[in-house]
Amino acid sequence: MTSTATSLLYTTMMHRGGLSTISYRRPTDASWPPPPEHESSEDARIRVELEREARRVNDEINRAIDRERIERKRKKPDVKIMLLGQAESGKSTTLKNFQLNFAPNVFRAEAEAWRLVIHLNLVRSVNYIVDLLTVPARPQPPESGKKSTSRPGSANGNPPTLSTELRRLKLSLGPLKNIEAVLSRRLTAEPYATSSAPCILADSVNFGTPTASVPCYPLFSELGVRVRSNSDWKRNRGQQEFDTKRQQRELEDAHNIIAACGSDINALWRNRDVQSLLKRNGVSSQDQSGFFLPEALRVTAKDYIPSNEDVLRARLSTIGVEEHRLRMEHGQETGQEWIMYDCGGARSQRVAWAQFFDDINAIIFLAPASGFNETLSEDPSVNRLDDTMQLWRSVCSNRLLGSVEIMLFLNKMDVLREKLRHGTRFSQYVPTFNDENGKKNDIDSVSRYLFTTFLTMHKLCAPEPSRKVYLHRTCVIDQRATSKVLNHVREVLVLGHLSESSLI
Repeated sequence: MTSTATSLLYTTMMHRGGLSTISYRRPTDASWPPPPEHESSEDARIRVELEREARRVNDEINRAIDRERIERKRKKPDVKIMLLGQAESGKSTTLKNFQLNFAPNVFRAEAEAWRLVIHLNLVRSVNYIVDLLTVPARPQPPESGKKSTSRPGSANGNPPTLSTELRRLKLSLGPLKNIEAVLSRRLTAEPYATSSAPCILADSVNFGTPTASVPCYPLFSELGVRVRSNSDWKRNRGQQEFDTKRQQRELEDAHNIIAACGSDINALWRNRDVQSLLKRNGVSSQDQSGFFLPEALRVTAKDYIPSNEDVLRARLSTIGVEEHRLRMEHGQETGQEWIMYDCGGARSQRVAWAQFFDDINAIIFLAPASGFNETLSEDPSVNRLDDTMQLWRSVCSNRLLGSVEIMLFLNKMDVLREKLRHGTRFSQYVPTFNDENGKKNDIDSVSRYLFTTFLTMHKLCAPEPSRKVYLHRTCVIDQRATSKVLNHVREVLVLGHLSESSLI
């Protein structure tokens, strides 16, 4: 190999004001970077052969990717569906329900990958509680008709006084801070930011009335796992042969530590002082998916395999637009390919939706009914229900979607029911709703009002006002109930049977 072949050629082209402009070119008859100095002929031969093989493998991979891309363009999928809605509305859980109902074999094969997500959900919940035991909590807004009270460790700015048992639990669960970092790296997950958590509105903040300053109180929902749409986390989780021995050992140690902490996690959750502290801070398990503390002993067992229900409840948010190809495994549609677009719902991500509108067969729009007394994580001055209505208006009025079937899922009905049952007045946050002095503060009256409002908005702004909107009340973490809804969606899309929708 000549010296010309192993070095760059530099040529001074011009001099301006004492500065030299230098151009260079790489030799065409040698690999780059140049070989090590004093390389023996045998080492050079081995290196060149390895480089040649690496280029061959790389070129083959690129050709395979190109062939797959061309094949996908040539073969049009049978059905294309977009899942739209604001963040935390249940889109990813709806996607999991589609997989469970129509491609169950693939769904169950991915159970082990979901174990990592569930463990990260659990560990983050534990660390959240440990933090509450350490720092003063924000004051909790009073419920309707009740006076605000201040108790030690919740509203007076002082950390709670810990019992001997809680001090022991706090110390024994300390290693979970590091375990959270290990699991997050494994999933390439985004860290959560408690400062931007979805919030409970104070009584004075109403639907449709943005304010400059809103009292904001954290929920558990922001503790879920976030992954970017191109992360391919399930595939990465399954390819442990590409991990270093150190990474494998690190993951095994993390699972062992979680298993060892199982009884203490359970004791922390069952502790009366912890339950009181969570209640004073406005935290309740029914508000969240990804909440596994009541199942700590089962979930932390060394032989734990996630159940279908566990996977549905696992909290995993999408950043960006993620394409999922679903191969139907049973029924008349066996072998058909459905494409599902799980679209990140944060305000900054919605601009990316439009590029996927071409050839869409249907939109499933998820509207969280429980968001009437919450604010956006991105903007605490915006009511979540108000934002959902504005987002619905923009989808309905889009001319590119004028002929697309729309299914409206009024989701999180279980959370709405609990809020109303505990005395939260819907009319206090939505003044246009008349509850007749609380007599109609029930789930049927509220959902009927919401459906009427959504349908009226569609009729006023849609390019084709006669287009039918299919309405469903849903709790997408309820597998059995959601299965019935999805079977109706399948009938509408594939069989073309326009059956009567489940209206309130």
